[in-house]
Amino acid sequence: MPWDLTGNSGTNPATNFLGTADNQPLVIRTNGAEALRITGTGAVDVAGDLRSIGGSLRASNPNNQAAGVTLSWLNDVARIRVGGDGVGATRGLDIQTTSDRSLMRILHNATVGIGTTNPIAGLHVSGTGRNGTIRIEREGKSLQLNPNWQGENRFARVTTVLGSNMGLQLDTNEVPKLTITVGGNVGIGTTNPQEKLHVDGNVLVTGDITLSGADCAENFDVEEAQSLEPGMVMVIDQEGTLKPSEQPYDKRVAGVVSGAGGLKPGIVLDKQESNEGRLPVALVGKVVCNVDARHSSIEVGDLLTTSSTPGHAMKADDPLRAFGAVIGKALHSLKGGQGIIPVLIALQ
Repeated sequence: MPWDLTGNSGTNPATNFLGTADNQPLVIRTNGAEALRITGTGAVDVAGDLRSIGGSLRASNPNNQAAGVTLSWLNDVARIRVGGDGVGATRGLDIQTTSDRSLMRILHNATVGIGTTNPIAGLHVSGTGRNGTIRIEREGKSLQLNPNWQGENRFARVTTVLGSNMGLQLDTNEVPKLTITVGGNVGIGTTNPQEKLHVDGNVLVTGDITLSGADCAENFDVEEAQSLEPGMVMVIDQEGTLKPSEQPYDKRVAGVVSGAGGLKPGIVLDKQESNEGRLPVALVGKVVCNVDARHSSIEVGDLLTTSSTPGHAMKADDPLRAFGAVIGKALHSLKGGQGIIPVLIALQ
């Protein structure tokens, strides 16, 4: 039956069709060049762009004609639609390589898998090395998530490449909650942390707090701070600042400059800016102190007071004069001369 350009009637697709009757594909050529090839399996190869004007393109699922992939336009948005009526919950879109390896899968429940065919999150990235990381980049600045950092210890790692004065910030409703600077300072409730941990607000701890330092110190304004050293015994002067002790049994004794002998303070109170020099002075706990045992040897447990040697403590031999002038108790002995020993601060 010849085909009429205006259409034919009474045709039977089993016997009347446009195509081939052997195993060869149907090829359509224009200007001698192959433009379209249809094989016996139903595959269609197009040489060039595949276009549909005023309609859509659809590739049906040979196992379920209700399912398929449709390329179309929705208003001004190009749309790829996968599935159809009666299609199961596993329908989705796969982007593959020629080795049939799935690079990305999008399922009907709006989960996207990269490197996995079974995404269990909105965006699920799976892989090894660089293939398992997520990187967001804008104007030369980037944020990278790496859940399997190389090394002996495995940690989820967030890496930022932002600039010399920038860091990482977490916020809610555009209000900063956590800030990490490039210098390693962490701020909670502040965007400008001045210490390794800077909290602007109250802190509630339901467990233990373990501090590696040895004493509780407080910052005081001191005279000639540059010339003072840790371990010196300090007294209060007439202006309310501190200075080294220089007379025995001085009731103005305030404490010992913290930090001598490798013992650092565990807590430092009243840290603030001042026009005067400021130093941490131990008020409670264990501190290394300058002592003078030239007049009386010092034994463990002896009460210590100020001495005539500037910045040094001595054994309190006179109980009456010692009242109100005791610095604390000696934790080591010193048989004679001058030296440094650990002292348990207990002002009394």
